[in-house]
Amino acid sequence: MNYWKRIAIGILVFTVSHSSAHTAGAGDITGFVKDLSTGEYVRNVPIIIPELNLETKTDEKGTFTFTRVPDGTYTVRISGIGYESVSRNVTVNGSARMEFLLEQKPFVTEEIVSTARGRETRLDDIPGSVEVVTDTDFLESNPVSIPVALSRKPGISVNSEMPWSSRPVIRGLTKDQIILLVDGCRVVTATATAAQFGTIANGDIERIEVLKGPISVLYGSGSTGGVVNVITRKGHFTPGPSYSFGINPTYESGANGLSVYERAGWQNSWFYMGLSQSNRRYTDYRAADGLRIPNSQFEDRQTQVNLGFKLSERHVLEGRYQYFSVLDAGLPGAASFPKNALATYPTTSRMLADVTWTWRPRAAWLQESRFNAYYQPVDRNVKIIPNSPPTDQTNPLDDTQVIRMTPMVLYPEADHLVSGARWQNNIVIGSHNIVAGMEGWQKHMTSDRTRIIQKEIIDKTTGARISEPETITIKDTPVPESWQRPAGIFAEDAFEPGKRTKITLGGRIDQIHTENKKAYMTYQPPSDVLLWDERRDNDVSWSFVAGGIHTITEGIDLNLTVARSFRSPTLEERYLYADLGGKLTVGDPEIDPEKGTFI
Repeated sequence: MNYWKRIAIGILVFTVSHSSAHTAGAGDITGFVKDLSTGEYVRNVPIIIPELNLETKTDEKGTFTFTRVPDGTYTVRISGIGYESVSRNVTVNGSARMEFLLEQKPFVTEEIVSTARGRETRLDDIPGSVEVVTDTDFLESNPVSIPVALSRKPGISVNSEMPWSSRPVIRGLTKDQIILLVDGCRVVTATATAAQFGTIANGDIERIEVLKGPISVLYGSGSTGGVVNVITRKGHFTPGPSYSFGINPTYESGANGLSVYERAGWQNSWFYMGLSQSNRRYTDYRAADGLRIPNSQFEDRQTQVNLGFKLSERHVLEGRYQYFSVLDAGLPGAASFPKNALATYPTTSRMLADVTWTWRPRAAWLQESRFNAYYQPVDRNVKIIPNSPPTDQTNPLDDTQVIRMTPMVLYPEADHLVSGARWQNNIVIGSHNIVAGMEGWQKHMTSDRTRIIQKEIIDKTTGARISEPETITIKDTPVPESWQRPAGIFAEDAFEPGKRTKITLGGRIDQIHTENKKAYMTYQPPSDVLLWDERRDNDVSWSFVAGGIHTITEGIDLNLTVARSFRSPTLEERYLYADLGGKLTVGDPEIDPEKGTFI
């Protein structure tokens, strides 16, 4: 029997044994939903138990049922159009019955955040500032990029070098001072030319949660400016079999572009599956005065597949696959290039494969234990036509001549391979809600650059060409093959010492290992000029947060947050040596880590 067969049989035995073992500890949640003002039953209202990823809707009589729910305490959330959202805890011990009276409210102001504290938390209970952008915001405004959507929130602006992928600026901080997560998985790529915020399809976004500043220790190095967590659509388990589908075509007149998003899903009580596809093709944008912005076109597409399996009443296994590709995207004003350069992304891609195992044990103090592992390579390919003036140097063989070198085209390429794992536990001890765990991830970077240069020999006196132009190809590595491996442990506690006061305390410690291989000036033609020698660095970082909210009246809160943050330099900041057609950028391997205090 081979290795894989043994694993398959082991998983099967585990699934069957746990399914039979835990059935006895399962019950039902039943109830009804009424309109508070009219007393009528409300039908077709979504009802969710987020801890179990369960979802159902009220029937024609306004009633709902969740079957075979494990014993324990859960959150039942109702969010109907035209009604105020309601969340209520319920304890299941055999069975439970609930009654909801919904208050009519066309505009819902209270949001629920699932990642700011590692668990579902009301915005009003979080020290510091958190913003939420929903799928409705994207549907109504159809922003060209995530930063544009975020810029509608206070304290967030957009640094727009190109429509396809601009950068968010949170209270003046940007680039590597802001962490980008897709479903909790880090997207780490070069920030000299913005790309990472463009590699996510708008149609797949369910919500975006933004932490302004280092107000949580759950995210580690790099959260000095804040955290942007993009949460994409996934499936839900339902009491009975059901399916869903949708299509959303959009026309953008400012860019004469069309986008189409399609999705379909099928689910039941133990399995869900979802498939989506996004395609966008936009031509050059026009500014507010009607002038066309040259080289601002883009064409991209994304495919996403979601799968979920309820292995038993207390064990859920979920998987996701995303593939995003850019077929053509212009970079009209990137500051890293020469002034007159024409730069494009002819091809760029991001792939994400991740799997999450969630366990809800019988222990009263441990509500949930979750393990997530992911693999996310980003492939970046740039084409640059420098349009830079030629450079002349005296011919060493004849001082009456000069050798004229004219850069024609550059092809920088880089692979940013990020993989990681996170184990997180939600613990309840008395009035204390604790999120604790450990996280480790690695970025492995390889880069390559091809420079096509035209070489001519010119007479110094007359300026006449002496030889026919010759095309020279030079290849090098702008950043040597390198690795960065942060790993840390964290814990954050939220509790209420009084009826009007909520406190959050948290701490984290990380060790960040960085290393690189040797890199020479060029490898074609071979060069013996050493740019970067082999090097290994280790940074030990620590961060903390202490926050409190005191309610004075129903409409007035006092909020105070003190935090200490840390950011280890990126591989590009340490080792970059990039001559992009007349503009030289050099890294510093001795650069110090960045520390910050936030009040």
